Amino acid sequence: PATPFDTSALTGQGLAGLRAAIATSLRSRSVQSDAVQGLGSQWRECLDRAAESLRHALTVATGPGGEELISAELRQAIDDLGKIVGTVVTEDILDRIFRRFCIGK
Repeated sequence: PATPFDTSALTGQGLAGLRAAIATSLRSRSVQSDAVQGLGSQWRECLDRAAESLRHALTVATGPGGEELISAELRQAIDDLGKIVGTVVTEDILDRIFRRFCIGK
């Protein structure tokens, strides 16, 4: 069963504990398939690029940058994550993000 975590994107409360729990969970899983292991490095690269894009988006969001720069970084992160799960993301998702969180206002 999953353990709930009280977190806040606004204040950052609880994020360190959530990250640690995710890392522990991922480390505890064993990958047995050669096919999956072969894809592991590609997935890792996609995750690294997505994380870097999210870091850039956060930097821009907390600085003087505009919404279009945040959008570009979020789009890149979504594209990289989409490569892992095999999904295509439309503009509608980014539109919903900006409507809901009022980034830049």
